[in-house]
Amino acid sequence: MGFRLFRRIRVAPGIRVNLSKGGFSLSGGVRGARVTVGRRGVRGTIGAPGTGMSYIATSGGGGSDSAPQGQGGGGFGCGKLFLVLIAIGFVVNQCSPSNGALHQSTDPTTEPTPIDSPTPDTSVPIALSVATLPAVKHGGAVSLEISAAPGTTCEVGVPLTARTGDAPQAIVIPDAGSGVASWKAGAKAASSVITVVCTLGDQREALEMLLVVK
Repeated sequence: MGFRLFRRIRVAPGIRVNLSKGGFSLSGGVRGARVTVGRRGVRGTIGAPGTGMSYIATSGGGGSDSAPQGQGGGGFGCGKLFLVLIAIGFVVNQCSPSNGALHQSTDPTTEPTPIDSPTPDTSVPIALSVATLPAVKHGGAVSLEISAAPGTTCEVGVPLTARTGDAPQAIVIPDAGSGVASWKAGAKAASSVITVVCTLGDQREALEMLLVVK
Protein backbone atom coordinates (compact mmCIF):
# COMPACT_ATOMS: atom_id res chain seq x y z
CA MET A 1 0.00 0.00 0.00
CA GLY A 2 1.48 3.37 -1.03
CA PHE A 3 1.75 6.44 1.10
CA ARG A 4 -0.59 9.36 0.58
CA LEU A 5 0.54 12.90 1.37
CA PHE A 6 -2.05 15.60 1.83
CA ARG A 7 -2.00 18.70 3.97
CA ARG A 8 -4.25 21.75 4.04
CA ILE A 9 -2.89 25.08 5.31
CA ARG A 10 -5.17 28.01 6.05
CA VAL A 11 -3.56 31.28 4.92
CA ALA A 12 -6.56 33.61 5.31
CA PRO A 13 -10.27 33.37 6.13
CA GLY A 14 -11.76 31.13 3.44
CA ILE A 15 -8.39 30.67 1.62
CA ARG A 16 -6.34 27.44 1.93
CA VAL A 17 -3.19 25.98 0.35
CA ASN A 18 -3.45 22.24 -0.35
CA LEU A 19 -0.22 20.18 -0.50
CA SER A 20 -0.05 16.66 -1.96
CA LYS A 21 2.32 14.36 -3.87
CA GLY A 22 0.95 15.78 -7.12
CA GLY A 23 1.90 19.34 -6.20
CA PHE A 24 0.01 22.15 -4.54
CA SER A 25 -3.22 23.98 -5.20
CA LEU A 26 -4.97 27.06 -3.86
CA SER A 27 -8.65 26.96 -2.90
CA GLY A 28 -10.98 29.66 -1.65
CA GLY A 29 -14.63 30.23 -0.88
CA VAL A 30 -17.23 29.20 1.63
CA ARG A 31 -19.62 26.32 2.12
CA GLY A 32 -21.57 25.87 -1.10
CA ALA A 33 -19.21 27.90 -3.32
CA ARG A 34 -15.51 27.19 -3.85
CA VAL A 35 -12.79 27.67 -6.52
CA THR A 36 -9.61 25.57 -6.65
CA VAL A 37 -6.59 26.57 -8.77
CA GLY A 38 -3.84 24.00 -9.29
CA ARG A 39 -1.75 21.99 -11.74
CA ARG A 40 -4.87 20.63 -13.43
CA GLY A 41 -6.33 24.07 -13.98
CA VAL A 42 -9.24 25.85 -12.40
CA ARG A 43 -12.12 23.96 -10.81
CA GLY A 44 -15.28 25.71 -9.60
CA THR A 45 -18.02 24.18 -7.47
CA ILE A 46 -21.38 25.71 -6.61
CA GLY A 47 -23.91 23.74 -4.58
CA ALA A 48 -26.79 23.97 -2.17
CA PRO A 49 -25.60 22.70 1.25
CA GLY A 50 -27.66 19.85 2.62
CA THR A 51 -29.26 18.92 -0.74
CA GLY A 52 -26.46 16.86 -2.32
CA MET A 53 -26.79 18.91 -5.54
CA SER A 54 -23.88 20.87 -6.98
CA TYR A 55 -22.47 22.21 -10.25
CA ILE A 56 -18.80 21.56 -11.10
CA ALA A 57 -16.92 23.13 -13.98
CA THR A 58 -13.22 22.98 -14.89
CA SER A 59 -10.92 24.90 -17.21
CA GLY A 60 -7.32 24.54 -18.39
CA GLY A 61 -4.58 22.28 -17.00
CA GLY A 62 -3.03 19.10 -18.26
CA GLY A 63 -5.39 16.75 -16.44
CA SER A 64 -9.08 16.18 -16.80
CA ASP A 65 -11.72 16.28 -14.13
CA SER A 66 -15.12 14.80 -14.58
CA ALA A 67 -18.16 15.67 -12.51
CA PRO A 68 -19.47 12.94 -10.19
CA GLN A 69 -22.58 11.11 -11.26
CA GLY A 70 -25.71 13.16 -10.68
CA GLN A 71 -23.85 16.49 -10.93
CA GLY A 72 -23.71 18.93 -13.77
CA GLY A 73 -20.37 19.65 -15.42
CA GLY A 74 -18.86 21.21 -18.44
CA GLY A 75 -16.26 23.56 -19.79
CA PHE A 76 -15.59 26.35 -17.44
CA GLY A 77 -14.61 29.23 -19.66
CA CYS A 78 -13.65 32.74 -18.61
CA GLY A 79 -17.25 33.87 -18.36
CA LYS A 80 -18.28 31.10 -15.96
CA LEU A 81 -15.10 31.54 -13.94
CA PHE A 82 -15.84 35.24 -13.61
CA LEU A 83 -19.39 34.53 -12.41
CA VAL A 84 -18.17 31.94 -9.88
CA LEU A 85 -15.60 34.36 -8.48
CA ILE A 86 -18.27 37.06 -8.13
CA ALA A 87 -20.61 34.62 -6.34
CA ILE A 88 -17.87 33.49 -3.94
CA GLY A 89 -16.85 37.06 -3.21
CA PHE A 90 -20.46 37.96 -2.40
CA VAL A 91 -20.91 34.98 -0.06
CA VAL A 92 -17.59 35.61 1.71
CA ASN A 93 -18.53 39.25 2.19
CA GLN A 94 -21.92 38.34 3.65
CA CYS A 95 -20.40 35.79 6.03
CA SER A 96 -17.59 38.07 7.15
CA PRO A 97 -17.71 38.99 10.87
CA SER A 98 -17.39 42.65 9.85
CA ASN A 99 -20.69 42.47 7.95
CA GLY A 100 -23.57 43.46 10.19
CA ALA A 101 -26.13 41.49 8.11
CA LEU A 102 -25.21 38.18 9.73
CA HIS A 103 -23.15 39.27 12.70
CA GLN A 104 -23.92 41.91 15.24
CA SER A 105 -20.75 43.93 15.71
CA THR A 106 -19.86 45.74 18.88
CA ASP A 107 -18.51 49.25 18.71
CA PRO A 108 -15.52 49.26 21.11
CA THR A 109 -15.96 53.01 21.61
CA THR A 110 -19.49 52.55 22.93
CA GLU A 111 -19.63 52.06 26.68
CA PRO A 112 -22.26 49.68 28.07
CA THR A 113 -25.21 51.32 29.74
CA PRO A 114 -24.88 50.86 33.50
CA ILE A 115 -27.75 49.28 35.39
CA ASP A 116 -29.16 51.68 37.91
CA SER A 117 -29.12 50.37 41.47
CA PRO A 118 -31.79 51.42 43.95
CA THR A 119 -30.87 54.68 45.66
CA PRO A 120 -31.79 54.72 49.36
CA ASP A 121 -33.99 57.58 50.50
CA THR A 122 -31.83 59.19 53.20
CA SER A 123 -34.55 61.69 54.05
CA VAL A 124 -36.57 59.06 55.95
CA PRO A 125 -35.65 57.87 59.47
CA ILE A 126 -33.91 54.53 59.87
CA ALA A 127 -36.55 53.38 62.37
CA LEU A 128 -34.37 50.45 63.48
CA SER A 129 -36.01 47.57 65.35
CA VAL A 130 -35.20 43.90 65.86
CA ALA A 131 -37.19 40.81 66.80
CA THR A 132 -36.65 39.23 70.20
CA LEU A 133 -34.02 36.50 70.19
CA PRO A 134 -35.18 33.27 71.85
CA ALA A 135 -32.74 31.12 73.78
CA VAL A 136 -30.92 28.69 71.46
CA LYS A 137 -29.01 25.47 72.02
CA HIS A 138 -25.23 25.61 71.76
CA GLY A 139 -24.11 25.13 68.16
CA GLY A 140 -27.62 25.86 66.87
CA ALA A 141 -28.60 28.29 64.08
CA VAL A 142 -29.44 31.87 65.05
CA SER A 143 -31.56 34.14 62.83
CA LEU A 144 -32.01 37.79 63.76
CA GLU A 145 -34.72 39.73 61.90
CA ILE A 146 -33.87 43.41 61.47
CA SER A 147 -36.42 46.04 60.39
CA ALA A 148 -35.30 49.41 59.02
CA ALA A 149 -35.79 51.80 56.10
CA PRO A 150 -35.04 50.25 52.66
CA GLY A 151 -31.41 50.77 51.64
CA THR A 152 -30.13 50.81 55.23
CA THR A 153 -26.88 48.91 55.81
CA CYS A 154 -26.82 46.95 59.07
CA GLU A 155 -23.93 45.18 60.79
CA VAL A 156 -24.38 42.70 63.65
CA GLY A 157 -21.68 42.40 66.28
CA VAL A 158 -21.57 38.92 67.84
CA PRO A 159 -18.92 38.09 70.52
CA LEU A 160 -16.83 34.96 70.11
CA THR A 161 -18.61 33.36 73.06
CA ALA A 162 -21.94 33.71 71.24
CA ARG A 163 -20.95 32.23 67.88
CA THR A 164 -19.12 29.38 66.20
CA GLY A 165 -17.27 30.29 63.03
CA ASP A 166 -17.46 33.60 61.20
CA ALA A 167 -19.51 36.57 62.28
CA PRO A 168 -22.69 37.33 60.30
CA GLN A 169 -22.21 39.41 57.18
CA ALA A 170 -23.55 42.95 56.87
CA ILE A 171 -26.95 43.14 55.17
CA VAL A 172 -28.73 45.83 53.15
CA ILE A 173 -32.41 46.15 54.02
CA PRO A 174 -34.50 45.46 50.89
CA ASP A 175 -37.66 47.26 49.78
CA ALA A 176 -39.72 44.94 52.00
CA GLY A 177 -38.28 46.80 55.00
CA SER A 178 -36.68 43.87 56.83
CA GLY A 179 -33.75 41.49 56.47
CA VAL A 180 -32.26 38.54 58.34
CA ALA A 181 -28.74 38.13 59.73
CA SER A 182 -27.70 34.54 60.49
CA TRP A 183 -24.87 32.79 62.30
CA LYS A 184 -24.16 29.67 64.35
CA ALA A 185 -24.43 29.88 68.15
CA GLY A 186 -21.44 29.30 70.41
CA ALA A 187 -20.35 25.84 71.50
CA LYS A 188 -20.89 26.53 75.22
CA ALA A 189 -23.77 27.82 77.30
CA ALA A 190 -23.44 31.57 77.87
CA SER A 191 -25.29 34.88 77.82
CA SER A 192 -23.88 37.52 75.47
CA VAL A 193 -24.79 41.02 74.31
CA ILE A 194 -25.46 41.35 70.57
CA THR A 195 -25.03 44.77 68.94
CA VAL A 196 -26.81 45.96 65.77
CA VAL A 197 -25.51 49.11 64.05
CA CYS A 198 -27.34 50.51 61.00
CA THR A 199 -26.44 53.47 58.74
CA LEU A 200 -28.43 55.34 56.10
CA GLY A 201 -26.68 58.31 54.55
CA ASP A 202 -25.39 60.39 57.48
CA GLN A 203 -27.83 58.75 59.92
CA ARG A 204 -26.75 56.06 62.35
CA GLU A 205 -28.72 54.00 64.84
CA ALA A 206 -27.66 51.20 67.17
CA LEU A 207 -29.22 48.90 69.73
CA GLU A 208 -28.26 45.97 71.92
CA MET A 209 -29.97 42.73 72.93
CA LEU A 210 -29.20 39.64 74.95
CA LEU A 211 -28.58 36.25 73.40
CA VAL A 212 -28.84 33.21 75.68
CA VAL A 213 -27.04 30.04 74.55
CA LYS A 214 -28.10 27.06 76.64
